[in-house]
Amino acid sequence: MIFFRLSGMNKESVVKKILILGLVLTMTRCYYDNEETLYPGICNSENVTYKGFVRPFLDVNCTCHVKGSKNGNISLDNYAETQTYISNGQMLRSIKHESGVSPMPPSTPRRSSCDISKLESWVAGGAQDN
Repeated sequence: MIFFRLSGMNKESVVKKILILGLVLTMTRCYYDNEETLYPGICNSENVTYKGFVRPFLDVNCTCHVKGSKNGNISLDNYAETQTYISNGQMLRSIKHESGVSPMPPSTPRRSSCDISKLESWVAGGAQDN
């Protein structure tokens, strides 16, 4: 924590210290490193890769089916296992909350339209292990 001693200081010194404190607080505040939050309405779904987007997406959003969990006897631990549910269309249909499949993740709102667009782009590009 930063403390300034203000007693016995002239007005200019106090103003300078307040400006420095303001600058420090501005530079250290939290921000969202999330493209959709930073630029609402803009979604870059080009050049989506398995390692760059799909794998992290699955690890965060499909926790019942990764890291050794096989809820519903479905595992998305690696590319080969994920490919099974990409090939039959089940994964995208579940994530999009389409009828005829269990919506995933259950009891949660549908993932963002940007995330879904990125997954669709990856699938349309051949769902490669890249």
